[in-house]
Amino acid sequence: MAPKKLYRDTLSLLGCGILLLCLQGCEVDPGGSESGEHASCNGVPILSTWDRGNYLDAINLARAEPQDCGVYGFMDAVPPLEWSDTLYRSAYEHSCDLAKNNFFSHTGSKTRYDKTSYEQNLPRGSSPLDRMVYNGYQGRNMRENIIAGANIDSSIEAVAELLKSDAHCVTIMNPDLNDFGMALVEEGDSKYIYHWTQNFGTN
Repeated sequence: MAPKKLYRDTLSLLGCGILLLCLQGCEVDPGGSESGEHASCNGVPILSTWDRGNYLDAINLARAEPQDCGVYGFMDAVPPLEWSDTLYRSAYEHSCDLAKNNFFSHTGSKTRYDKTSYEQNLPRGSSPLDRMVYNGYQGRNMRENIIAGANIDSSIEAVAELLKSDAHCVTIMNPDLNDFGMALVEEGDSKYIYHWTQNFGTN
């Protein structure tokens, strides 16, 4: 059986645009390991101390070492990020939306799983900025990475794969960022299985 495809995408909300990078091809549809939630999207689960520590360790271990970010050059080690519950909530909302609607995009589905759009009756799917603000984040310099794939079932693997992309690498290594939230939603019936969202900001 051929391995499932890996999808990753990064979005900077400071004008750098969207860069979509895929391994083994690319599709964009409309619309222990860490404990991925089999989510109903009716509420945000309380993240265990173990999971939160793993997520922070994965990102901060990467930031603690210089990284080769390709076209952006070598990035020096940078200070560790701090956990943000509001960024976790926005990340969880989007991972749940991606999992339940079986698609891959920074733009929300505009269904009930896209809580930010649905509850505010937006005329479109939510953007990362919409979700972070609606979930209570009051910082700036907000950015989002997403990655999905059947073999990406741990935060270490997710961060390692994202570092292989220049755009993801430079986001992870951005010294101006200090807040972080990360969420995994597992959905066995989706084509991607594991759906990760990383949200970053500066307080």
